[in-house]
Amino acid sequence: MIDHENYMFHFLVSKKTYNALISDMKRFGYVKKGSEKIVNKNKFLNAVFPKIIEYRKERNRRVINRLQHHCGRFIDFSRKNSSEQLMCLINKFYFEDDEHIVLKKKLTFRISKSNMKLFSIVNRENECFEIKPSVFFRNIFNQYVSLDMEVKKLFFDKNNLT
Repeated sequence: MIDHENYMFHFLVSKKTYNALISDMKRFGYVKKGSEKIVNKNKFLNAVFPKIIEYRKERNRRVINRLQHHCGRFIDFSRKNSSEQLMCLINKFYFEDDEHIVLKKKLTFRISKSNMKLFSIVNRENECFEIKPSVFFRNIFNQYVSLDMEVKKLFFDKNNLT
């Protein structure tokens, strides 16, 4: 098993993404003990990571099903990794920051021991498509920020834990 202590990532996000994440950390109770103002960023990011990955997988599955139904005669889905490559391109395009957005807020994310297996799987997939971990994390947390509040609440609902 890979030592999770060695997997700390630094990545830049827009001010809008950063502020939305900080707001949700407070909203969902990810603050340091004894303080209402100091947020526990790493604990929050580790809580969101598996949930947004699962959400993305399900969303990707639905998109591919629709594409196969509506565009199957134009796109060859039988080729190895064709669906994964297409979704990788769609996710990159849709959740990547525009070129004119300044990325100046730095986040540090240390993968928790419980998330290492999931990270290893995702990282192998990303390496196949030459996606750097910092870009991947920025994109998935951009995706999280773009979600409707009702969906985010489901991520933290104690009765809806995965």
